[in-house]
Amino acid sequence: MRKRISLKTRRPDLSRSEFRQYYETSHVPLGLSFISHFGWLRYIRNHVRSSRGGLITFDCYTEFWVADDADDEALYRFLRSKDFRRLDLDDRKFLDISRRLSFEVRETVLVAHEPVNSDPGNKVVLMWKQDANPREVAETVAARIVSELSAHLLLATLDVALPPVPEESPFDAFLSLIYKTDTPRDIDVSLLPQGRWVLVDVDAVETPPEKLAAGSIN
Repeated sequence: MRKRISLKTRRPDLSRSEFRQYYETSHVPLGLSFISHFGWLRYIRNHVRSSRGGLITFDCYTEFWVADDADDEALYRFLRSKDFRRLDLDDRKFLDISRRLSFEVRETVLVAHEPVNSDPGNKVVLMWKQDANPREVAETVAARIVSELSAHLLLATLDVALPPVPEESPFDAFLSLIYKTDTPRDIDVSLLPQGRWVLVDVDAVETPPEKLAAGSIN
């Protein structure tokens, strides 16, 4: 299975709530009308609620999963086709298109104590940027953090960006934590680069996989 992350920033004339409403009620239905071209197995929008630590410059990070290289290549063919123009034009209604970023990641599941439903609550994402050996360093950082929190977690996953990573990308590692309760837990960030990390509280909205497989959201 292959996974991509897309960082999305709202147009400056829109509030975060307006951005989210348009994304969920207009853009998502439009995008899913082309689901046969995408081949997504999972599709999650993580809407930013608040953040702590460093600077965050986007409003949502979106996760997409496809089965294999063939599905990924089919998606790229669609992105270069005339049919994609409708989605590209719709992007301009709510996104700052000068700041669209997308890249492939390697996902590692660190904790999976029990099944998580398709609309997980109590989700936070620790994001950071590093220059050297991002995969090895990220795995060390994530293992240390998760070992101290595992009893409180339903799910923990680590996404590390695969090259080539866009130079303008603010982060290249994403540790997603879904808690059993909404009680905040301290996270040890002592291993992270000073001033290059942010802890983000998100609302995760997932399209049910069975609707993706059916090619419809109705």
